[in-house]
Formats: sequence, structure tokens, C-alpha cells
Amino acid sequence: MAFENLASSCLLAKDSNARFLASALVYDMALFDHNSRLEDEPDKLKISAMENLEAALIEAVINERESKETLHGLLLALGMLLYSADIEGSTWELCRAMDVRQALQEKGKMPLFKGETLIQEVAEELLGRGDKR
Repeated sequence: MAFENLASSCLLAKDSNARFLASALVYDMALFDHNSRLEDEPDKLKISAMENLEAALIEAVINERESKETLHGLLLALGMLLYSADIEGSTWELCRAMDVRQALQEKGKMPLFKGETLIQEVAEELLGRGDKR
């Protein structure tokens, strides 16, 4: 899909504004599928099947070092994906393989990201839940 490729490229862009806007797009896509499930309908976008997009998002979260706002957007998108994904599925497996929880714990110690509560929430409440399976 064209928007999957566009979003993936923007998530990995050098410009933090492009990464932030791409994170908003991924969040909205994940929310769209989530809302479909709440209405007992199948996913309309099937974002969980977009493995390149998931990988780009996870890589962007791990690599973000410039902008607190961009990291916040990336974490919102990742959190929505994790919240609505099967704990045995590819999103969770990729997070475990890339050790996202540990990366976020380290990121939380960086001066730029101190006080970003979403780091703790995604690392411990979401990813911690997945590690206890």
C-alpha cells in the first residue's frame, strides 16, 4: 500500500516533524482498526499486517533522540498498536526481538526525555505485560 510505504519512510526521516506527522498517521490508522473491532467488525486497514510499518515505527521509537514531542507521538502510536494487537502476534514479537522495553528504560534516563511519563507506561505497563506471558 502506498500510504504504508510513505508512513514508513517518514517514520525514518531525518526531520523530526516528518517523524511526528508519520506517528500521528500510524496512530490514526491503528485507532481506525481498533474502533472497527469495538463495533464487532473486521479490521478495515489491517495495520497489524503491515510489518514494514511496524518495524519502521519501532525503529523510530528506539532511535528518537531529538524531540520529546516526536517521541511522545511515536509512543502513542506504538502503544495503540500494542494495546490492540494479539500478544502472540508480530508486533509484540518484534518489540521483544528489538528489546524495546530495555531501550525505553534507557531512553527514560536521557535528560531530554526525563519526565515523559509515556515512556514508563509503554515500557512497563504494556511491554512489561507482554514479558510476563
